[in-house]
Amino acid sequence: MDRSPSAAHRGASLAPGGDRRQTRAVPTPNLALLSAVVLVAFTAEATAGFGSTVLSLTLGSLFAPIPVLLPIVVPLNVGLTVYLVARHAHHVAWRLLWMRVLPLMAAGGAIGYAVGRGLDAAALRRVLGALVVAVSARELWRLARPGAPPRPLPPAATAACIGAAGVVHGMLATGGPLLVYALGRADLSKGALRSTLAVLWLVLNAALLAAFIADGRLGGAQLRAVAALVPALAVAIALGERVHRRIPERPFRAVVFGLLLVAGGLSLA
Repeated sequence: MDRSPSAAHRGASLAPGGDRRQTRAVPTPNLALLSAVVLVAFTAEATAGFGSTVLSLTLGSLFAPIPVLLPIVVPLNVGLTVYLVARHAHHVAWRLLWMRVLPLMAAGGAIGYAVGRGLDAAALRRVLGALVVAVSARELWRLARPGAPPRPLPPAATAACIGAAGVVHGMLATGGPLLVYALGRADLSKGALRSTLAVLWLVLNAALLAAFIADGRLGGAQLRAVAALVPALAVAIALGERVHRRIPERPFRAVVFGLLLVAGGLSLA
C-alpha cells in the first residue's frame, strides 16, 4: 500500500485543514520532475499493489512541500486503484477483505486512536520502521535460499498482524507496511494480493480525497496539476501491468518485500 496508505496520512498531519497558504499547485517547472517521480512510484504500485504514495511523497519532498503534494498524489492514487479494481476485480480476495482485513483494521484502528494520544509519534514511527526493515530483510533472506518455498503465516499470526496494522494506523496513520507484510505472507497469488490491496487503498484514499475537497485543499489549481500528471500515470499503469504479467510469483514476492524494506527504511529517516 501502501502507502502504502500510510505515508499519505503522515503527510496530512503536517497540513492542518485551516492552513490554506500551502494549497497551491506544484510550480510548473517542477511538474516535469514530479512526472518522473509519478512514473517511478506508480509503476511500483501498478506492479506490486502498493508503494506509490510513500515513494511519491519521499522523492517529491526533495523539491516541493508534502502538504502541496498530498492533494495531487492522492487523486492519482485513487485513479490507479479504480483502474486496478475495475480491471482485476475477479482477483480480489473478497472474503478475506470483508471477513478479516476490514473488521480487524477497523477494530485495531479504534484501539490505536484511543490509546495513541500523548505518545511520541516520531519515536513510534522509527520503531515501526525498524520492525518493517527487520521482517522484510528476513523474508528476502528466506526467498534467496534455493528451494525454500514461501510459507504463509498461520491464520492466527495473520490476524494478529492485521489487527496490529490497524492499531498502528489508528495511532500513527502508518499501518500500511504491517498490513502489506501480513497479506504478503498470506496464501494469495500475486494478482490477488495486488487487487485486494487496491480495494483497501481505494477505500482509504477516497475518504482522504473527500476530506481534501471538504476543507478546500483540492481545488482548481491542484486538479490542473493532476491533469498534467495523467500521462505519466497512464505510462506507469502500462509498465506496471506489463511487469506484473511477466514476473513469476517468487520474484514478485521479492519485489513486495524489497519495497517494504525501502518503506521501513524511509520511516527511520
